[in-house]
Amino acid sequence: MGSFPERLKFLRTQKGLSQQALAERLGCVSKSSINMYERGDREPGLETIEAIADFFNVDLDYLLGKSETQSRYRDVIIGIEQAKKNEDSNIIRIAGRDGSYQERRLSDEQLAALKAILDQMPDATDDL
Repeated sequence: MGSFPERLKFLRTQKGLSQQALAERLGCVSKSSINMYERGDREPGLETIEAIADFFNVDLDYLLGKSETQSRYRDVIIGIEQAKKNEDSNIIRIAGRDGSYQERRLSDEQLAALKAILDQMPDATDDL
């Protein structure tokens, strides 16, 4: 299991960001702070850790090395709907354990594939 410094560096490099670029995107820390966090010479405060987790869209437990599950949105797709904006868009809403949700726009092909997978799954009441 990775530690915070290892996870931070992994997430940053996975996105192709320099320490300077990450600091600028976060807006709450300097490049030298990012460098010290990655070396393990300094630990960020809770607000900074939350900002980092939000930026990378990962669970705090993952970021702190307490979990191997990266995504905070891992529980359930709560709805597929047609959004009416300037054009019709396929939107899925994915619920997080913290009560938040994330919306993703899918192509018609992606939505059809997702529906096909869901149709193959048994209903929750089938297991009762």
